[in-house]
Amino acid sequence: QAEQGLSTKEVMELVRTVALLKVRLDKADARIADMTAEANTIRPTLTKGSSVSRGLRPTTPRGGQSSASSEQRTSSQRTSSRPQTARGQSPARRKSPVTRKPPTRFFTASMRGGPMTEPMKATGRTFLTAREREDPESALQGPSLLLRRELTEQGYEMTAVISAIARAREYKRANPEVDTGAHALSILQSNTAPATRHQNVIEDDNPYNDGVKYWPFRGFAFPPSDFKGPGDMRQVDELNAKLELSFVYGYRGDRSRSNLFYTKSGKLVYHTAAVGIVYDQHSHSQAFFHGHDDDIVSLALHPDGVLCATGQVRSLKGPPNPRILIWSTETLQALKEISGFHQRAVISLSFSSDGKQLASIGSDNSHSIAVYESPSADWAGGKPIGAPVGVDKGHNAEVFEAKFNPVTNHVVLSGERMLRFFGLKESPSLTESRIWSKKGILKHKDKKDAQTDMMSVAFGPDGATYSGTVEGDIYIFHEQQLTRLFPAHKGAVTALWFDTAPGVNRLFSSGQDGLVKAWEIPEDGKAQPKTASSSRLRWATQIDGKMHDGVIDLMGWVTPGLEAAAHSLHSNVGHLLVGTISNEIYELDMAATDGSPMCIMQGHFNQARQGHNNFNYELDGIASHPFAPEVASAGDDKTLRVWDLTLKQMVKIRMLKHAGKSCAYSPDGKLVAVGLSNGGWLVVDSAELETKAFGKGGVLRKERIGDLKFSPNGEKLAVASNDNFIDLYDTSTWERFGECRGHSSYVTHIDWSADSKMLQSTCGAYELLYFDASKKGRGKQIPFASSLKDVSWASQSCVFGWPVMGIWPEGCDGTDINAVALSHKSYKLPGDKEAWRRHLVSADDFGTVRLFHYPCVKRRAKYREHRGHSSHVTNICWTFDDKYVLSTGGGENSIFQWALLPDDPNTRADTSATVAAVVGPAAAATLRRKYSGQVGTGGDDDY
Repeated sequence: QAEQGLSTKEVMELVRTVALLKVRLDKADARIADMTAEANTIRPTLTKGSSVSRGLRPTTPRGGQSSASSEQRTSSQRTSSRPQTARGQSPARRKSPVTRKPPTRFFTASMRGGPMTEPMKATGRTFLTAREREDPESALQGPSLLLRRELTEQGYEMTAVISAIARAREYKRANPEVDTGAHALSILQSNTAPATRHQNVIEDDNPYNDGVKYWPFRGFAFPPSDFKGPGDMRQVDELNAKLELSFVYGYRGDRSRSNLFYTKSGKLVYHTAAVGIVYDQHSHSQAFFHGHDDDIVSLALHPDGVLCATGQVRSLKGPPNPRILIWSTETLQALKEISGFHQRAVISLSFSSDGKQLASIGSDNSHSIAVYESPSADWAGGKPIGAPVGVDKGHNAEVFEAKFNPVTNHVVLSGERMLRFFGLKESPSLTESRIWSKKGILKHKDKKDAQTDMMSVAFGPDGATYSGTVEGDIYIFHEQQLTRLFPAHKGAVTALWFDTAPGVNRLFSSGQDGLVKAWEIPEDGKAQPKTASSSRLRWATQIDGKMHDGVIDLMGWVTPGLEAAAHSLHSNVGHLLVGTISNEIYELDMAATDGSPMCIMQGHFNQARQGHNNFNYELDGIASHPFAPEVASAGDDKTLRVWDLTLKQMVKIRMLKHAGKSCAYSPDGKLVAVGLSNGGWLVVDSAELETKAFGKGGVLRKERIGDLKFSPNGEKLAVASNDNFIDLYDTSTWERFGECRGHSSYVTHIDWSADSKMLQSTCGAYELLYFDASKKGRGKQIPFASSLKDVSWASQSCVFGWPVMGIWPEGCDGTDINAVALSHKSYKLPGDKEAWRRHLVSADDFGTVRLFHYPCVKRRAKYREHRGHSSHVTNICWTFDDKYVLSTGGGENSIFQWALLPDDPNTRADTSATVAAVVGPAAAATLRRKYSGQVGTGGDDDY
């Protein structure tokens, strides 16, 4: 500085210039590397060193004339060396080198905001590069943002930089050859930049309004005009709330057996999804055990009435073998974990009479049986439970359940055309299995062919085994010998329970005919069992014009249109629990003549589709009432149900002719629209669920209706189908007045603008398109997404866009998040001048419900994760007052009700057990009444 005679200011300017040049050189090198990598991906694949790839003439063979000497040949020599052809024919043309075709990936014009909807040709820039993935803010947000960052890194203030860039752009309009960055830097160096931004700057000059591209969205997300970038208050992800499981509407009775019991305290224990549930009838509340990470498929109650064992499906996120957890129904704490032997799933569990042994059946091809043993009956403390004390093959065909005989201490397994008995040997040799196995002898003089499917098992006080068959008979075994049989039901005997309480000694059975029967077993081995007489049991039901004692017709009490057969029976002090295959739980009063069934739980159910062995019914549709604590749900079980969240029970049901895939309330709450699986739709009144309008499936649209919504003013109904179209209907006449085209895949979600004029929609191609729905005819697609960045939307169910780009985790797929929902009311935190914050929830394929801050624009935003669903979470919604979140499980067919609570670190609840709030005796009393909901008939409409 002294030698050159430079001032301090000039030295600082030189330092800034050098730093700027270094930054630009680094970025130029990175860009060159990216362009080289892209060129390599589309360059023709040729042999290394090939002269053809360099455009040169092939060289002569080794030892021949060199290429240099060959060029000295005369033209006659070159001509004579050509192959001879016939007169008039040209020599054969040499084939050009084969070039590799570009990738088959497609890129739609809507991703650039263009008017085209046909796929564009794939290019090397279709998807993000490695550099764009690692540093998207620098690589994707546009040159204006990078220029601002370069200048601020040199020490200039942000306001001065913004003003200098604006002035440089104004100057460039008149002088196109001028570089904007260099001119802005000269303005800053001359210290003539004003302190405030120029008043004549157009709105698009905000560099933070540039479109943002993120994975997996195949488009550009545009922030609002007033977004200020990293310093904007909306670019935060702080949360001050959490969700807590409050109530679960559902029960797994369709695919599990003997999984409903009374506990020692008189409460009920059962399961659904990945949650063990302890239900208190007096307070109508639930407590939850959260130890499992996938579907619970089996449950057994310990003889002490307190401990419980549950088995699950093998989780893809956990250990390679399915787990068995032993836990307390009082503390909701896990005591033991057993794993390592079974494969796929643990489908049946049973405790021995002394409580020290636990038998389990796996879902492997042989349905293997394992017996575990604990040093103490309470399964607490001591060493971990290791390998089973005995294992053996069960049955190669289908099995239904396995139970410990409390008298003989044998395990009895029922299945397809067999009944098998297992026991532990006293002193086996070192080379033989400790478990012995014997088949039941299915022969009897009174039945020519007694070998049939054995559906259920129970045990009498003398150790006799009772088994219900698929033909409606009950077999009685002593040891392995069939000694007696008698007809019990018209159809399969789906469940058995023997009440051995003093003074009772009664066998209960349930069949596909919908009847629950109580049998008195005579001590005389020759006398036939009969249903209980009215002197001992007051049950009586009129069937075919005759009164039958000891019989309850459950068909008259269950939800009309559903099956009343039970998969689980259990008794306790004058009451009988019945868990049906339609996922309903009832309690029968043995002191009442008609049984007075009390409905405890109802839910959507699952069953195998015609032609399929797997259970694949799903629950997809859910919507909340606009101003009442009520939600509607629609599922593949062809039912539309309405749930009261205050009473925590189902209050209405409507049978559908096709599976329900989506539903929505009108803004006034008077109508409910339902999208069907065959492309049709249905509108019913919310009071009686009677049909008001419908669109036939298979006529206009043939595929499922993925989403539908009423406009905020209630004048229009938008119906989105998997046929890639959105149809618009006038709610005054229910005539179709418009159609929105443009999506290249099935439409998944739609949202109306607050003024009811525009639609935004997403599809299976990960696009976000906009349509003008204000006029009749074809809904015009709005090609420029940037023109709608300031539009206010009435809802946020689309999973793509600027306000929700932070919900997508790294490396995810576009189908991983199934639904999002935005809370209705804003709130503020200490320090906020006004309420502008909201909550956003998402439902994903990993069985989780996540809570985010809204807008969620920060990359990898913070969230609260809540588990309980075992299957993929298909849909989610908020109640009108934002107090609850309702989520639907796909394969489990359950509805979870989550309460929104403030997140206080000092009072944060233990995640291993969540106890639901007590509603009160008034709500519990409503369950004592017969099902009071109204059932829609549907008429003869072929919708």
